[in-house]
Amino acid sequence: MSDDASDKRIHVRISTVVPCVVQSGVGLNEGRLLDLSRSGAQLEADLDVAESGEMIMLGLGLPEDTIAVQLKAEVVRKGAKGEGFWYGLRFSVLEFEARQKLYAFIEHLAGGDGGNRRDKPRFARRLEIELTTKEQLKSVMRDVSEGGIGLVTPVAVVLDEPVRIDVRIPGTTPLTLPGRVAYVHALKEKNFAVGVAFDQLKPETKAMLDQFIKSLAKG
Repeated sequence: MSDDASDKRIHVRISTVVPCVVQSGVGLNEGRLLDLSRSGAQLEADLDVAESGEMIMLGLGLPEDTIAVQLKAEVVRKGAKGEGFWYGLRFSVLEFEARQKLYAFIEHLAGGDGGNRRDKPRFARRLEIELTTKEQLKSVMRDVSEGGIGLVTPVAVVLDEPVRIDVRIPGTTPLTLPGRVAYVHALKEKNFAVGVAFDQLKPETKAMLDQFIKSLAKG
């Protein structure tokens, strides 16, 4: 069966939050993919980045790459979401290398278990935290879930590098979370989007993380 024939099958969409860079007629902007399949995605952005029918380019940071793969997509739907916007995207024909990388990334998101990965809702919140690798970095948290955290850092970090996240909120017990770097890609203004997957957490640490996430859900 050819790739074209297989691409006509219904494509399962994976719910996730993947930071990306959007290139459109209004320039370069940050966005987040809220779900992803072989044929398209749902994009969320704080700014109005495109109109229905417009072609855009997505820069997506894949776990095995420090350089984002480029995905060309058509905006097929658009709507308002809070103070931002959401877009339904349909990918155009991808070159072989980009297509293979995208497919591998979707498999990674699915956990390699046939899509039976437990869904872990992410909560968006901008909060200053400390990221410790070989040095200590002031970073900004973008979102967090039971399984990991999305950050913006001033310097690039190393893929699969062990790190420590320290979250300190006045009036609460400091939260320290161990993990590994899952993806890195460059943003504008010399910053980097970094995803950290948490290691197996001790029961007491997991309980503190759950309380932290609940506080974000209420806020």
